[in-house]
Amino acid sequence: MHVVDLEEKLSADASGALRDEIVAALSADRMAIRRRIDSGLSPDDFRVAQAFYDACVAAERVTTDYWKRAHMGARPGEMPPI
Repeated sequence: MHVVDLEEKLSADASGALRDEIVAALSADRMAIRRRIDSGLSPDDFRVAQAFYDACVAAERVTTDYWKRAHMGARPGEMPPI
């Protein structure tokens, strides 16, 4: 899936089901890599694993923020209006 495709799908995702699916998958990946990090890795493997962990965190945030902007008028990093 390309970024533009994902943006279009998130824009059409009024219920938030796709957003929840994406965030759940990223969260599962993040938790799995955290378990690997916690089990002990070489310094090089740790750097790669930590970068992947950080990327999952960022992707969760971007997905949620984009969905909020598309459906609730919120700007990145802020709560939508009530």
